[in-house]
Amino acid sequence: MEQEVLSANDVVRIDRRLLEIFVAETRRHLDAMRRGVVALRQDDLSKASLIWRGAHTIAGNAAMLDLRAFVEIASAVERLRGERSSDVARAAADWIVDAIDEMESLVNCIEIPASESRTLNLHPVPRPSRPAADA
Repeated sequence: MEQEVLSANDVVRIDRRLLEIFVAETRRHLDAMRRGVVALRQDDLSKASLIWRGAHTIAGNAAMLDLRAFVEIASAVERLRGERSSDVARAAADWIVDAIDEMESLVNCIEIPASESRTLNLHPVPRPSRPAADA
């Protein structure tokens, strides 16, 4: 069952410049996480660390800005790092891609105001369900 991580009434007030930095950094980390998933599927676990570093950074940056949807999704990805079995991690690769896609959709929903307005409206998005390996 999918749950909303934001309600329709959620409005987050964020400084415009911080939001610009967050968007740029998040896109950069999402790209790196995608490269990490490719590495994970090829059993290159050292390069797969791009997934965990990206998720950790996105979760921390989002927490500072009170962007709960990003925190929730990135933290769920980050928790998979504890899985020591490469088989379990590889089984979760599709779910990680879904989580990356969800965060990318969230980033694309962010409208940075052209004026001095500092209001950001995020729309409700479904949270990806957890992979079976994390259950």
